[in-house]
Amino acid sequence: MTAAALLGQLGISTIVVERNPGVCLHPRAQTIDDESLRTLQAIGLADQLASSVEPAAGASYYDGDNHCFARVGPGPQNYGYAKRNYMLQQDLEQQLLARLRQFDCVAVVFNETIVEVSQDDSGVVAAAASGCFYEARYLLACDGGQSGIREALGIAMLGNTYEKDWIVLDTIDDPDSERISRFVCDPHRPQVSIYSPRGGRRYEFMLRDGETREQVLTDEFLADLLAPYREIDTSQITRRAVYRFHARISARLRDNRILLLGDAAHLSPPFAGQGMNAGIRDAHNVAWKIAGVLRHGFHTDVLDSYDNERRGPIWAMIQLAVAMGEFVMPVGDEQLALTQSLMSALERFPEAHDWIFQMKFKPRPRYDQGLFIDLDKQAFEASLVGEMMPQPMVQDEHGGHVLLDTVIGNGYCLLAQDDAGEHCIASLHSGLWAALAPSRVRLLQPAAVHSDVLIDSALPRYMLQADDASARPLRTHRDQILLVRPDRYIAGAFFPADVHAFTAALFDLLTEPAAA
Repeated sequence: MTAAALLGQLGISTIVVERNPGVCLHPRAQTIDDESLRTLQAIGLADQLASSVEPAAGASYYDGDNHCFARVGPGPQNYGYAKRNYMLQQDLEQQLLARLRQFDCVAVVFNETIVEVSQDDSGVVAAAASGCFYEARYLLACDGGQSGIREALGIAMLGNTYEKDWIVLDTIDDPDSERISRFVCDPHRPQVSIYSPRGGRRYEFMLRDGETREQVLTDEFLADLLAPYREIDTSQITRRAVYRFHARISARLRDNRILLLGDAAHLSPPFAGQGMNAGIRDAHNVAWKIAGVLRHGFHTDVLDSYDNERRGPIWAMIQLAVAMGEFVMPVGDEQLALTQSLMSALERFPEAHDWIFQMKFKPRPRYDQGLFIDLDKQAFEASLVGEMMPQPMVQDEHGGHVLLDTVIGNGYCLLAQDDAGEHCIASLHSGLWAALAPSRVRLLQPAAVHSDVLIDSALPRYMLQADDASARPLRTHRDQILLVRPDRYIAGAFFPADVHAFTAALFDLLTEPAAA
């Protein structure tokens, strides 16, 4: 639905075919990160979800004797939102569906199962169990971890599956209202307790050897597991299930006109809360590229950059989840003691301590290859090219404060921070620039509100805030112009004098076939 909303916003005719009778009604994903909220901001949902999204206060780690030996803080806010937030997937899906119904070019079909797909040089045909056939130029396979489309294409899933199963319980009326995740690193039974909005909580328990799925889901067994946390009756359990976790990625993310997204493309253990979030990042990466091919004359090889860009970050995030799982699931008392000693020793090393306990270990949103200009030949060592652009709060001419994405819009943007850059981007309206139709924005530094030269320009101007740490990386490019992609990654940086060379390089990048 996120992919469809992004495509609908770009005016691309899109149909969503869903096997279920409607959006989900029960708890599933319940954490959403800053990058995903930024994507929802792009499709106009951040404000609507604000009342049902609650920033996380961090996480605590306990040993089997309920002794807290480590705490993780919420971390810095660089992209406009808290790094980790609690939400309910059923709320998000309801909002997404309502948003989709606002687009005349998007249709949603429920109770429809795709049973066969075929493709050629002109498009894709999907046959449904109902006897209907759907034809499209491209197909985005978002059909889950057991993707029938991926299997039909013969694409393998690479990686590993955990040997142990986990019980997952969602509850309501929970006495623990602290907005944190609690990890009990008990080698005899690792367990997790995660805050859930509206007075709920999720509990996860690893099965021991010899325990069966049927046994562990009985009322009596669950009541015993929850006894250290709370008393409960069956009416307060909204979902009970047993899962086996995976750490896998598809051997390829694109097969000609079919692209795999979300769980169809990758499966992650839940310990980093990145399953749904990784899928939303896939959607934002793919949508503007599909639109570019269909509307702006981009070469179809541009779609290969989806795999090139996303594969590394997907696997890095899966490995982070695996590492966190090993932390939560110590094998024996000796490994637990080693973990506790390490956490204690880090107190003497503030930078290393903050790297872990302020969530700085999360991989930075950055691509090492893909649709970028001179990614490895930047003028400044601290260049933001290839990275997600920070999203600071900016001040408008009336003294109001808004997030940066609100003023740059949902498409491409040319961002200048000095007079020469402002004059340059104000003149770019022909050729490729006319097709891309970027917004044009001037950012003012707090100490340079008054320019030496007054330029008669219709460009909107916004001032960065002196005390906003998230805005500081932008100063690296204060003499350059930044081209921001629709997914908020910076495609390139250039000096005004180099505008013609940059334009030519961008044209070649988007319209020429990729080099062999």
